Amino acid sequence: QLSEFIAGTLKMELSGEKTLITHSNEYARFLSYDVRVRRDGKIKHGGPGKRTKRTLNGMVELCVPLNEKIMQFLFDNKVICQTEDGRIKPRHRKTLLRCTDLEIVSAYNAELRGICNYYSLSSNFNKLGYFAYLMECSCLKTLAGKHKCKTGKIRAMYKDGLGGWGIPYQTKDGRKRCYF
Repeated sequence: QLSEFIAGTLKMELSGEKTLITHSNEYARFLSYDVRVRRDGKIKHGGPGKRTKRTLNGMVELCVPLNEKIMQFLFDNKVICQTEDGRIKPRHRKTLLRCTDLEIVSAYNAELRGICNYYSLSSNFNKLGYFAYLMECSCLKTLAGKHKCKTGKIRAMYKDGLGGWGIPYQTKDGRKRCYF
């Protein structure tokens, strides 16, 4: 009925590959987000007058499409590979081996920051923690491949004493550190 209304009354044409008409509590892809209306029966107690309220029922929810977009990005950029038994393993990136250590970490940071900033509105943003872990392991493996050593040695070489690691570099204001 909606398609007939749009075609007949509004004199507009719907593209079959771009149009999805579905129930509102099923995911639809829009601007690389999975969008749906949340149907949640959880009840929150409290507030003024000790009222009860369904907190998330009927709210629009944006989600990260982890398997379709994020994992595909990792495979396409050769950040990860899949073993024969189906496990995911981070790997080094051959294309970055000729760059300086600072350029390698900066490239990984730029990709990670861009994707995390884009999906920062999503309700399952915490799922990008696994993405960040895979990117960090791949970055360490790339640095280890460049220096022909193990990732533990790279982490020890660039540790900051506070539990993190970063590449030191010199500026006109003094020494700074580019953290992953």
